Amino acid sequence: MSDTGNEIDELRRENESLRERLRTADETLAAIQEGEVDSLVVQTSAGPRVFTLGDARAPYRMLVEAMQHGAATLDREGVVLYCNESLPKLLRTPRKQVLGARWESFLTADSVGCFHELLRQASQGSVNDEFELRTADGTAIPVVISADPLYLDESPAVCIVVTDITERKLAERALQASEAEIRALMESMPLFVWVSDSEGANVYVNRPWIDYTGLSRQESRGDGWLALFHPDDRSAALAAWGSGRDREGVYSVECRLRASSGDYRWFLIRGLPLRDGGGRIVKWLGTCTDVEDQKRFARELQRAKQVADTANHAKSEFLANMSHEIRTPMNGIIGLTGLALDTDLTLEQREYLDGVMLSAESLLKLINSILDFSKIEAGKMELEQTEFRLRETMLMVTKLLALRAREKGLKLSFNAASEVPDRLIGDPARLSQIVINLVGNALKFTQEGEITIRVESQELLGDQACLRFSVSDTGIGIPLDRQAAMFLPFTQADNSTTRRFGGTGLGLAIATQLVQLMGGCLTLESEVGKGSRFHFTIRCGLPPRPLESPLAEALAPDTTLSVLADAVTQSAAVATTATVCASPIAGERPDERARRGLRILVAEDNSVNQLFARRMLEKAGHSVVIVGDGQQAVAAVNHDRFDLALMDVQMPIMDGFQATAQIRRSESTTGNHLPIIAMTAHAIRGDRERCLDAGMDGYVAKPIHAADLFATIMTTLNPPAPVTTDPSQVAADPALSKSPYFDATDSATEVDCELQKELALMFLEDCPSLMSKIHAAVSLRDSESLRFAAHTLKGSVGIFKDSAAFEAAYRLERVGRDADWEAAEAARDVLSDEIRRVCGTLENLLNPSES
Repeated sequence: MSDTGNEIDELRRENESLRERLRTADETLAAIQEGEVDSLVVQTSAGPRVFTLGDARAPYRMLVEAMQHGAATLDREGVVLYCNESLPKLLRTPRKQVLGARWESFLTADSVGCFHELLRQASQGSVNDEFELRTADGTAIPVVISADPLYLDESPAVCIVVTDITERKLAERALQASEAEIRALMESMPLFVWVSDSEGANVYVNRPWIDYTGLSRQESRGDGWLALFHPDDRSAALAAWGSGRDREGVYSVECRLRASSGDYRWFLIRGLPLRDGGGRIVKWLGTCTDVEDQKRFARELQRAKQVADTANHAKSEFLANMSHEIRTPMNGIIGLTGLALDTDLTLEQREYLDGVMLSAESLLKLINSILDFSKIEAGKMELEQTEFRLRETMLMVTKLLALRAREKGLKLSFNAASEVPDRLIGDPARLSQIVINLVGNALKFTQEGEITIRVESQELLGDQACLRFSVSDTGIGIPLDRQAAMFLPFTQADNSTTRRFGGTGLGLAIATQLVQLMGGCLTLESEVGKGSRFHFTIRCGLPPRPLESPLAEALAPDTTLSVLADAVTQSAAVATTATVCASPIAGERPDERARRGLRILVAEDNSVNQLFARRMLEKAGHSVVIVGDGQQAVAAVNHDRFDLALMDVQMPIMDGFQATAQIRRSESTTGNHLPIIAMTAHAIRGDRERCLDAGMDGYVAKPIHAADLFATIMTTLNPPAPVTTDPSQVAADPALSKSPYFDATDSATEVDCELQKELALMFLEDCPSLMSKIHAAVSLRDSESLRFAAHTLKGSVGIFKDSAAFEAAYRLERVGRDADWEAAEAARDVLSDEIRRVCGTLENLLNPSES
């Protein structure tokens, strides 16, 4: 409607301009008639034009002819005396037919009477109205006619201007249709819609409002809506409306409104003020949304939460009490088993009791975790406030964990920054528990590399210290989408974690709670394949007087484990490199070292082969350190001393040839020489020469026979003495009397049954992943991934002396090496068939009753 008003105003302005121009023309004409001017200059589109007295009417006519609107002069009877060119075009009638015609002949029947009234009023002054013209082709055109009185030779006449308003009428109808659609939409909406004036008086409400309140539209107008509010909510509603006046955007408030039944329901009321160009509010638009059901649900949820909290508290109390009750008999089991182990036992009895002790200790650890978690949930966990030395406490923790680190070949180190105070007041036992839990997890999920414990001072304020601890590892890492869940009880990174690594998922939840009790928080940074770093902060008190300790002088302010080597008893806990082996005895012959047991480094990336090599060598009386690639092998040799190294030729990151070359370069400056025996998964012509040229001392082909391996070891350690590789000649050594290799298809093979099962289980667990990688590599034409996956699978299947599967894996490895994609799918299918057969045989071995 505002657009229509603007158009009418524009017409009025144009009409006024026309009248002014007509008056100017009349004045000019009168001046000419009085003889006051001889000529007239008129500005036209072609430039200024000079008119003499003889064409004095020309400027007037030019002005009228140039008008876009139709213009005409009518006598008092309505006969057309004059019209410009625009009017016949509007009427779609020749100009000669317009001149002399009665104007009413161009009007529709409904407009004739109104036009006569217009002529009558025009004799008194300016007037305008809307009419409909009928063109020569019968089309009705809406127009606005403006009329002004005019005198021609003392005879009254009327000057009219006709404006086509067809487009305006179309816009008005479209606007009306749009308004009707919007109104229908508001009427059909399930929520209440309202419109009020600038002072908040309702001017419109929709049908749902009327149905709910029982008030008519007329009754809902004005301020009557205030009476519908619950008395307790009325002031809040008015305050929200007042706040909406003072700021931009929508305001909202929850209030209760009375229904026609007299009941109240909760509604969310939203209102938006509409402002003019000057910022003044001209009206309000708003809605009311029924939120009674959400409110009721929230109340029920709160009650349910209270019930659940009560039940959870009772559960925690029960678990806390039961854990105490269970610990008593468990301590008895562990104690009596320990006494039994101190007596004379047969080998079989000792093995059984060792299993009982291990199971009992694992169960007790689980019970302790449940007890701690229950104590925390029940609010019964209390922290001690005692004076202790931080570095001495952390040294004890590192001692406790270093043996496990050494067994896995990991480096475990602790470092305290120089600004960290050593004397603190707090709970050293619970602090140790947090660190032990974090380092224990790191040990569990880290296969190679190092674990570092570091403590820094975050803030020192008066008698309080805020310390920041970090435990970082080079383990498997945690996916980003699983990191938050790691801190929840009974949760681990994925469903396979418990099966692969063990644990209940309580450790981090307990550590998180303990850190919070110490006034800090526990956070995690991790990336899959690159390790994890846990950070936590704690607040401790600072004591006023010094503590005496036998280690005080050895514990310097900036402390690492390597600094403490001379201050404490030499043990695995003190060494920064956890895998520590003694140096060979000076003057000892190689064959004597072999008889007393060798310290052997095995560099092998295949987990099945790792397990098999360890068991085979340890049964022969040797100590074994396992690493997964050539880079780790170089690092191990640099930090430890070994009697011998078994080096797989093909490994990730750094292969056996590269590792051997790097070791030999290091030895050129030290004068040492580490005997290295190469292991390759497939013997081909030239392999032996290539290994020897790379600096290796011996060579064995996979699948490795125990007799061949031990004969090669003896030959390598004692070259002058000829050592046969005939298995029958080395079988006299008890350690070599049985080969742990076995044929999965031959049940009569004399092998270690437990080892058979362990190797079979590991193969069945790893095989699906390797086959999946092979399928993906073939599909993606990824030659390097295909070669590596086939090589790894070949090494695993070689353990079981299955030549068909071994050869199928080797063929696919060559396909990856040569990028021979035409043969890839056929070779993959052959390998898939062979692996299914091997897996079936191994499953029958594990479950003979089901076969």
